[in-house]
Amino acid sequence: MSNMQVKSPLYKPLLLSIVLVLCTAATGMIFLPGAWYEALHKPSWTPANWVFPVVWSVMYLIGIAVGTWVLRKGSRVLTILWLIQLLFNGCWSYFVFGRHQLFLGFIDIICLWLTILLFLIKVFDRKWWVFFLFSTYLGWVSIALLLNMNLWLLNK
Repeated sequence: MSNMQVKSPLYKPLLLSIVLVLCTAATGMIFLPGAWYEALHKPSWTPANWVFPVVWSVMYLIGIAVGTWVLRKGSRVLTILWLIQLLFNGCWSYFVFGRHQLFLGFIDIICLWLTILLFLIKVFDRKWWVFFLFSTYLGWVSIALLLNMNLWLLNK
């Protein structure tokens, strides 16, 4: 028997990644912004409403690609961090749009941001394309974090 690493088939981690990311994305379809969000005071730099579903769709595709790699070849720590960021991501829509709790959403998105950062630190020297893709996710979540903070401060 050789010392070659046994790789799992691609379709199992891909399917699991798709299911988990779609479950996370579903929270954004269940808990919609609606009239409450429209009535909030917003900073002048708030992206147009059409930007959010477009960018989040790209971010979820990135999440599927990264999740597939993590579930197939990543470490236990990377897998746990990837799963935790999905949880924080899904909870945000519930807190902000479901419960109208901007402060809880702000705490949640800080946790999401930190989890993504920890993931990036752990993956930095392992796989460049995973690091690059998830860095774009951190960039978008940074904008969302700043927007959430401003919404909370403007609407206390």
